[in-house]
Amino acid sequence: MRKVVIAIQARSDSQRLPGKAHLQVGGKPILQWIIDSCNQAIRYLAQTTKDLEAEVSVCLLVPKGDAIVSIYQNQIEILEGDHDDVLSRFYQAVNVYNADYVVRITADCLKLPSYVIAKHIRSALIKSRDYTTNTHYRTFKEGWDCEVLSRRLVEWLENNASSIHDREHVTTLIAEDRGFPFSDSDGKKNICHIINNDDESHLKTSIDTREEYEAAQKAYQKFFDTKNKARRAGIFII
Repeated sequence: MRKVVIAIQARSDSQRLPGKAHLQVGGKPILQWIIDSCNQAIRYLAQTTKDLEAEVSVCLLVPKGDAIVSIYQNQIEILEGDHDDVLSRFYQAVNVYNADYVVRITADCLKLPSYVIAKHIRSALIKSRDYTTNTHYRTFKEGWDCEVLSRRLVEWLENNASSIHDREHVTTLIAEDRGFPFSDSDGKKNICHIINNDDESHLKTSIDTREEYEAAQKAYQKFFDTKNKARRAGIFII
């Protein structure tokens, strides 16, 4: 049975918006929204990918001693690692879970839907691709980013990414087309690009600034107000 680990890359000391992982939106922290979405994706995959025989787990990858550890340690597996060498944390996750694939999720993607995560995992498993992503040919909203890397690709990155920039941003060697070692049977790069039905690349839902956070708060409040009005009005269908 193949093993997949969804690894959420998180930290408390964001420079542009310090502590953003802990900021509340719609009654719960931004990071909690992302954890919930990942867990929902696992439940969905458990129901729909039995034919693929995949075991899917989720964990947090955080810098050593981050405040996230004490808050979430009883809820989710947490792997602590180097603050700036984020790539080493993903390499650690692959080895700790003995994973065939690792899914890279960042903690500022507040509205990342579970079905987007599930679609990437399912595509990677069905097509046996080393890299599956929606970021190279962007048609999804910024903030719906998802990447699935094979074990051998993570190992290759660990051995070949030498600059501070590449090790902090994990997949820049691939994104900037500075090398990709694996090909399919047709000689093309063994990459699967996930394309949306509509081009929503001009939209942004990730949280990077105070202004974006405040806008997200207002949007969620409007949404919950609308739901409550619908409940009071009578029939309510999700």
